[in-house]
Amino acid sequence: MATSLDSRIARFIQQGGGRFLRGSTFYEDFVKTVCTINTNWPSTIRMVSSLVNRLGEGGFPTPLEITSYGEDFLRKELRLGFRSRVIVESSRHLLEKGFIDDRGNLVRRDLKFEDLIALRGIGPYSANHLMMLVHDFGYIPIDSEVTRYCREHYDVEPGEIETFFHRWEKYRFLGYKLSRIVDDTNWIG
Repeated sequence: MATSLDSRIARFIQQGGGRFLRGSTFYEDFVKTVCTINTNWPSTIRMVSSLVNRLGEGGFPTPLEITSYGEDFLRKELRLGFRSRVIVESSRHLLEKGFIDDRGNLVRRDLKFEDLIALRGIGPYSANHLMMLVHDFGYIPIDSEVTRYCREHYDVEPGEIETFFHRWEKYRFLGYKLSRIVDDTNWIG
């Protein structure tokens, strides 16, 4: 598909570009996404570091470890704020519905945007970001960084971003992300 839409991106992918960093489990990516909500990057790093160092003993804690400590501990001791309730309730829900196992691995592949958006505290950005992490690239997680970039490079406002990348169909996010990588690095294949 990329070949017919943007030859620069097609060459970039063919030569090994386009890989994304991920956590070791879906659950780790989920919690890290929650830790980005309504905060700056240094605060996100602090919150995730607290989870790893205080609960996970150097590794990322499992859903069972997080739920056993509970909302109050996360809020007061780790200073996760409103995210404490979101993380604990969502952890329980994802476990009870069988979407994740006790280690945080995604076991049900039928997770949908609607499942995520129904969770307390998960908005469109977070749900779209998490869907991208489970390889549903149909929507772009539009945050302030995506908005800024699209305004500066394409003169596109937030409400027009999905439409602007519509030609990529179910690969909208990949169209956006790879275009950005190619543009930002002045990559010539």
